[in-house]
Amino acid sequence: MNPELLQKALDQLPEHLTQNLTKNLCVCNDVPKLTIINAILNGAHTLEEVKAQTYASEGSQCCKQQIERLIEHLTPNR
Repeated sequence: MNPELLQKALDQLPEHLTQNLTKNLCVCNDVPKLTIINAILNGAHTLEEVKAQTYASEGSQCCKQQIERLIEHLTPNR
């Protein structure tokens, strides 16, 4: 991922969504928040598309709401 593009994306997010980027957002499948953000920046604009790229939210789906919030903030024209 282009570091400048990533920083621009992180600047769009509310502060609470930029915390703990290297920690697992999806604990069931050990998927860090940064991996999910990169998937969204690479075109995954729905939960299903993020799931297909990262396997996040395939377990108990406890991370579903957080992933949807990231999609809302990082996907243009939503």
